[in-house]
Amino acid sequence: MHYALKDYGADLQWNVGTLFCHDKVLFRLVSFCTKFEVPIPVKWAFGCIPSLMGSGMAVPTVHTQMDAVGIIERHLECGIACRLALTNPHVDSKMIQSDKVNLELMKFLNESVLNGCQRNGIIVSSDVLAEYVKEKYQNLDVILSVIRPAYEVGYGRLNDTLEWYAEKLENPLYDIVEVNNSKLHEDGFLESLPSKDKVELIACRDCIRNCPFTKHHFESALGVMKKLDFSAKGEKAKLMLDEVSKMCVCHRMKHLDQASSYDFEDIKRLASLGYRRFQLSCRRNTDERIEQDISEYLFSYKHLRYLENLE
Repeated sequence: MHYALKDYGADLQWNVGTLFCHDKVLFRLVSFCTKFEVPIPVKWAFGCIPSLMGSGMAVPTVHTQMDAVGIIERHLECGIACRLALTNPHVDSKMIQSDKVNLELMKFLNESVLNGCQRNGIIVSSDVLAEYVKEKYQNLDVILSVIRPAYEVGYGRLNDTLEWYAEKLENPLYDIVEVNNSKLHEDGFLESLPSKDKVELIACRDCIRNCPFTKHHFESALGVMKKLDFSAKGEKAKLMLDEVSKMCVCHRMKHLDQASSYDFEDIKRLASLGYRRFQLSCRRNTDERIEQDISEYLFSYKHLRYLENLE
């Protein structure tokens, strides 16, 4: 039986949100590709451990520096680079110096260079952190998170405008800029965006277009990330995140016609425009759902788990 990568008309580079929360899914993918002699389509995995600078809409399952280093090492052995999602938009110099765990992880990533392959990186929302990484770690890419416009200007046609993204793409601080995937539905936006080689587009995201709960959701996630000791306060913060997540799901179910994920034809058209970097933002999904997304977006078959068990 032959398994092939999905053909979008160009060689695309995929970044998946499995690091530190769904690692076994990605390692199963590597095993599958090795077994059937299929090229591994994923170039990067991103995520974070609970920390002062971390963020996101999902609570990681890896909590210690030692565990994190071991997982990063295994990714690198598979030829997959890693990106730390340190996307707290409130990061300042004091917070950077206080977050000893991520300082060590950044140092480790900077020293762990994949020969002739893609670079490790740090995803940020703070210029202060971007400047720090640029100065200290020359081997790391700095990626501007899609969280940044949610805080700085808000999502929407009149908020995170073409001019706003063009300014970020021209800023030498940033090697890559994530772009709000709702922009697919703004006529002419992605056609006109400059420096397409520096843009990363989020192909798979559960949020509806320009979701009004995004900022609140991230703030709730920050509350969880800061509770490193998993005390009663940490449990309370997690409950708050769960409540916001439920609210998001209800809002999404009421607006299914405003889904923001891309389909095959969308990605094929974007590839024809010169876009090569795509992300599957799937950290808060189940393992099975992530496997399904990887199968549907990257391969020409339906479900990884089912096919791996075929004789």
